[in-house]
This record gives sequence, structure tokens and C-alpha cells, in this order.
Amino acid sequence: MATYRLLNTVNVGAHKVWAGALLDSAVDDVAGVQAAGGSIVATSNAGVQAAGVICDSLRLQGASEERLNGIMTASAAVQFGAQGATGAQGAAGAQGAAGAAGAQGAQGAAGAQGAQGFQG
Repeated sequence: MATYRLLNTVNVGAHKVWAGALLDSAVDDVAGVQAAGGSIVATSNAGVQAAGVICDSLRLQGASEERLNGIMTASAAVQFGAQGATGAQGAAGAQGAAGAAGAQGAQGAAGAQGAQGFQG
């Protein structure tokens, strides 16, 4: 049994599964959610888990699908971006960096200069 949080709202058949939903592989069709375009993260990721709990509450208060999607996507970006990059592996997250300098957090590399620094 593994548990996950859904990062984006998806429709699985006639059923809507909201961003932040807790999915349990023992009872939920996790593969079906992923096939419908759902992105999942294991609940062992503390930041994403906390955001999911917040989204559960907000959804019951009538929060929009877009708001829930934004909260979950941002929590994942912060969590995975916070890992940064080490050595020659480049950068974690959306920006990217080259060489041993790597990049920190969600900032990644700025502009076309990347993380190699300004050469001029």
C-alpha cells in the first residue's frame, strides 16, 4: 500500500478527482488517475503532504479547481526545487544549470547565461 497526493485535478471517467486528493493504492485506481493526466507525489514528501491537507480543507470551503491546482503545483515545485543541484548533475527543478556550479532552489539559472556565470 502506497499513498500519494494528486497535484492536478483530473476527470477519471465521470468522476472528478481534485488536486490535493489523497490516493491510496490499495483502494484507489492510481494508474487510472495517472492515465487521465494526473501527476502524483508520495505522501512521504512532507511539503506536498501538508499542501494536500490544506487543499482538502479549502475544497470543502468551495475553493476553485485552479486555486487547488496552483497550491499543489507550487508545493511540488518548492519541494523539488529546494533540493537544489549538486556537482555535475546540474539542477533540480524547472530552470536547469550546466557544469559543476549547479543551481539552488527554484531560482535555477537566470537567463541565457545559465549557471556558468557571465563570461564577459
